[in-house]
Amino acid sequence: MRSGNFLVIAYKRLRELEIQLLNDLMDAGVNQIDLFSQITLENFYGIEYADFAAETAKVSLRIAEQQMDAIYGEQFNKPASILPLREAPNIVCKSALSSFEGDEHHSWVDVCPVPHNSEIYVVGNPPYLGARNRNKLQDEEQAHIMKGRINNSPMQLDYVCNWFVYAFDFCNRRPNSKFAFVSTNSITQGMHVPALWPHLLSGNMEIDFAYPSFKWSNMAGRSAGVTCIIVGMRHKSDKPKRLFLPDGELTPWNINPYLMPSANAWVYKRDSSVSVQLPLMSFGNMPLDGGHLHLTEDEKQNFIFHNPESKRFIRRLLGSQELLKGYVRYCLWISDDDLDLALSIKPIRERVESVKVMRENSKVTGDAFKHKNTPHKFRGGPQSSESKSRTIVVPSVSSGERKYLPVITCEDGEIINNSAFMVPNAEPWHMAILSSTLHRCWLGAVAGKLKGDYRYSNSLVWNTFPMPELSDDDKDVLNKTAQKILNARHYHPDLTLGDMYNKANMGPQLLAAHKENDKVLESIFRDKPFKNDEERLAHLFERYAEMTQGNK
Repeated sequence: MRSGNFLVIAYKRLRELEIQLLNDLMDAGVNQIDLFSQITLENFYGIEYADFAAETAKVSLRIAEQQMDAIYGEQFNKPASILPLREAPNIVCKSALSSFEGDEHHSWVDVCPVPHNSEIYVVGNPPYLGARNRNKLQDEEQAHIMKGRINNSPMQLDYVCNWFVYAFDFCNRRPNSKFAFVSTNSITQGMHVPALWPHLLSGNMEIDFAYPSFKWSNMAGRSAGVTCIIVGMRHKSDKPKRLFLPDGELTPWNINPYLMPSANAWVYKRDSSVSVQLPLMSFGNMPLDGGHLHLTEDEKQNFIFHNPESKRFIRRLLGSQELLKGYVRYCLWISDDDLDLALSIKPIRERVESVKVMRENSKVTGDAFKHKNTPHKFRGGPQSSESKSRTIVVPSVSSGERKYLPVITCEDGEIINNSAFMVPNAEPWHMAILSSTLHRCWLGAVAGKLKGDYRYSNSLVWNTFPMPELSDDDKDVLNKTAQKILNARHYHPDLTLGDMYNKANMGPQLLAAHKENDKVLESIFRDKPFKNDEERLAHLFERYAEMTQGNK
């Protein structure tokens, strides 16, 4: 609750509405009105962990009361009486997550002991702590609250999820109650959705209104803007729902856990694609080498100059940074069959020995230690990036400001590291899908962002993308649009791929090629063009629900 801003604003707004109502009644000729405010502080409750903030909240509410009493007196020529002192605000200093016992929340019931059928509105701005930032006590709280309620990775959820579970159980039994929280947007993205929201939507509750992701910063000099959402929940009702978007308000029939105007759905990670025609996308190769298998351009040249035979073991290395920023790096790439020859070259042997020492001294339960007996190889060993066929490379992290996801096709023999994903033996139409607005929308919804960056996942984004079955003609047309995208990039030889796809730098040729690709791909999904991203996502979620039909 902190200093009680939510309570203060709610109190003032209710008093303003009361004044407006009384004025309307008087204008209508109703004269027999008791001109005393019916809105009292005893109807406002708060729980705050910090004692100073709790006391500040009490004072703030008292000040708000005096301010509104003064306005009230001016309006109706009836000065408010200061004495005797009236009820104090019901603010308690304790943890809002304490005393969670059985099916009841005694801390909230004790603080707010009102009749079961009373109108109750729960609001707040809970702490923004990720799964790795909780202390021991907070871990214990979360384990206790989630037990029997959240079965899917409960301890991987952000700390804020506890308030949603707590509020759901509190309000679900009280027919005239609602709750709404400001939260980090993580709870409507990625693994949080299939873990948290089946419980929140399992009873008689539904999403009442929502503000999707927005930046929230305060006036503090060093404050960093946090990407937030606001979600309000209510008992199921035929009354309109409200979705507040940057370009206007919608009143959809439903708001799903991704805060989209579509049917409820939660997207689970998958080992294979829901679309039978989409090929396997794999994680890149993890070095686990302490840097010893990596080479700069100068190191590469020095290797080859002094040991010409080492050239066969040096490959270009590609990851997100190399793909987007144009960095040039290399690596030693040694197959089991060539190990003896590679180790006969002294500088290679020394680097492999350094990897072995690093892995042997690493954490016993970690991946590096598990691969201590193959120090010449990345985890996973040689993969299909060595093949003569086309490989598409997808960065695992990309700026959320980009209109399209930057992907490339890599050259023969280039090695993809674990900061990127790859589609071996790919066709151009695979790139057309990855480069589309539809796929970028799906990525932003189901995988989400971290500090404004898209976080790609093969199991959560590619494998779940609900692609319709394509005819040979569809593939041929998409092959051509993908090639046009590649051709359009040649107009910007001086830009890195990342810069090329920044909104300010997207040239007309590249933008036109992407728009043509979008037009073709979207016509395969449906005949009617999409008006905006909300329509795109609503359609994708509907397709996903149809294609999975209850299967995870």
